[in-house]
Amino acid sequence: MAARRVVTVSSKNNGISRPTCKDTPFDIKVENPTLSNLRKRPIFAAFIKPVHKRASRMLGYALTLGSEAAWRQFCFVINVRLSPAERAALAFAALSSLDEDHAQQTAEAALWGIVKDAAA
Repeated sequence: MAARRVVTVSSKNNGISRPTCKDTPFDIKVENPTLSNLRKRPIFAAFIKPVHKRASRMLGYALTLGSEAAWRQFCFVINVRLSPAERAALAFAALSSLDEDHAQQTAEAALWGIVKDAAA
C-alpha cells in the first residue's frame, strides 16, 4: 500500500512554488515510480523457439552487413538450425516477394550457380 501524506497550506506558499491553488490543501502521493517507456516482454516472444530466435538474429546480421560472407554464414546457420520444410518456406516467401525475372535469376544462381548479367 502506498504511503500518503497530506500537506497543509501555509500563508507562505505562493502561486509560483505551488501552481494548483493558493488557498486549498493538496495531496502528495508517494508511490513506486514506474517509467512509461519501460515495457514488458511481449507474450508472443515466450512461445518462439530458441532456434528460430537464433536464425532470425543471424538474418538481421546478414542484412546489416550485406556482404557475401555474411550471407554464406546465414546459409550455414539456417542449414543447421531450421528444418528442410522451414527453409523451403523461407525460400518460397523470399522468391514470391520478387518480380518474376528477378526470382528466376535468384533461383538459378542459388541452384546452379548461374549468374546472368543484370545489364543484359
